[in-house]
Amino acid sequence: NLAELLIMTDEERTDPALFIKKACGATIIDLIPSFYDSLCIYLERKELSDIFRSSKIRLSLSASEPLKVETLKKIIKNLPQSKFVNMYGLTETCGIVTTFPVDTNLVEQSVEYYVPIGTPLPETITKLNDDGELLVKSSVISPNVILEGGYYNTGDLMKLDANGNLIYISRNDRQIKISGKRINLVEIDRNIELHPIIDKSVSIFDDHSKKIITYVKINCNIDNMH
Repeated sequence: NLAELLIMTDEERTDPALFIKKACGATIIDLIPSFYDSLCIYLERKELSDIFRSSKIRLSLSASEPLKVETLKKIIKNLPQSKFVNMYGLTETCGIVTTFPVDTNLVEQSVEYYVPIGTPLPETITKLNDDGELLVKSSVISPNVILEGGYYNTGDLMKLDANGNLIYISRNDRQIKISGKRINLVEIDRNIELHPIIDKSVSIFDDHSKKIITYVKINCNIDNMH
């Protein structure tokens, strides 16, 4: 069967209200969790919620960032006709490696903060090392990355639930993802500290505002400081 690709204009892509109206003509959507968060705010408006509920969307996909259970519950409420699949991928190496077809009943009863990323795809092997870091072995991993014993160290700390599904916990370094793009906070601090007036820089990611906040210590020994 042929499928039609709906392409958003820049205005529709950056305005969630316009996006909702355009997306309702699609049958499959694939969005990053932070965009779903933005949609949830707008879906509090009844007129937009009604449009979304009556849409043609039958499959909703998510990847690139950890998906919060709270966010998924809101999306499910507004897309009762849609199935949902949460995915986990290694954008810098090979793409999607695990999937989790959502059971809405289990999600409603979940006490976890993040939605599971599920189990590995065929021909992909995952395991957790002693520190809880996820290791991935796959024939499609780029040959340009460093492997240990054939496994790629993702840097993501995980745990297994009672059903054997992987659940994201945190990073084991200071890398974060914003809008699906990986950012290393260490690199930000390193570059800020190149300025002669800065003695120390510490950057953090504020999950509430979705912004990077940087604290700096000024070098008070610099002469002629303004």
